Amino acid sequence: MLRTIFLLTLSAIFAFAIDINSATKEELMTIKGIGKKKAEAIINYRKTHKIKRVEELENIKGIGKNLINNLRNDIKKGRKNIKEKVSKKRKEIKGKIRDRIKGRVDKRMQKINSSQNGKTENKK
Repeated sequence: MLRTIFLLTLSAIFAFAIDINSATKEELMTIKGIGKKKAEAIINYRKTHKIKRVEELENIKGIGKNLINNLRNDIKKGRKNIKEKVSKKRKEIKGKIRDRIKGRVDKRMQKINSSQNGKTENKK
């Protein structure tokens, strides 16, 4: 169950990243430096080209090196934030698993101890 929660959390984190090849105009416009016209230009460009690298956006009129550098920086920041969130969530889940296992072990030890105590009392 905790693995499922972990995978769902990862999915939610990565869902916020924008895929430039499938993003809507509104989604593209959420990127700093991309307005209505540039978003439309990207959509028109990707009808005939699959964008594999950020540098390919230079082929689109109105998109220059400065915007690409900003995008590259935003992507790096986004990746860093995602890695931090994943790391934090992983630690949180590991802690929950550890607590759950510890609880189960403690219960079993109590049962073992109580059954041993019952046997020693019967022998007396």
